[in-house]
Amino acid sequence: MKKRLFLILSITLLTCLFPALSHAQEEGEMDYSWGMAVKVSAKEITLMEYDYETDQDINVVYRIDPDVELYNIESMEDIAEGDTIEIDYVLDDKDKIAKVITLVVAAGEETDYLPEEDMEY
Repeated sequence: MKKRLFLILSITLLTCLFPALSHAQEEGEMDYSWGMAVKVSAKEITLMEYDYETDQDINVVYRIDPDVELYNIESMEDIAEGDTIEIDYVLDDKDKIAKVITLVVAAGEETDYLPEEDMEY
């Protein structure tokens, strides 16, 4: 009985002490990101995103799902370098697969909108 109680208590403590382990994105789970388009093709899009862990901008590549949903654009060809893009994606091994792509702000347009304004907490 004591061993079982110790095991349950240990697992609970580990889960509380290491939330990154218990909340890591699992393969197939939808996640969200946004950034500025730096390279666009029919099969991939690269966004410059801010990395909060390293405190710098990084380029992140997303593979385009063949059934991707597009908003505010008709095709991937409508995305230009410098456009602000939102992406809903899933992890597949180490690849990020874009499932939903939204043009938020076209390059050269000005706005005060930030994607976080739509997020519910």
